[in-house]
Amino acid sequence: MHGQRWAAYGEQLEPNLREVADRLQWGAYQAAPVEPVDIPKAEGRQRPIGKPTLQDTIVLALPPRPRAPSAPLQPVGVARSKA
Repeated sequence: MHGQRWAAYGEQLEPNLREVADRLQWGAYQAAPVEPVDIPKAEGRQRPIGKPTLQDTIVLALPPRPRAPSAPLQPVGVARSKA
């Protein structure tokens, strides 16, 4: 949600983080569209950037989760044996 502040998010920190963690765990998390913001440049022009939501900023700050081991990669066109 755009415009949300750290203080307001922190008032319900535990439920907010639990909700994000659950969505991440189940693969249901989708980042919200970024908010377009113009920042001033030295020459007087404006530069457009995309500002992520507070929740997206939190998710981006998380360390990457280790991937589960999977079947070894097979070259393209090679069939796996069904043993």
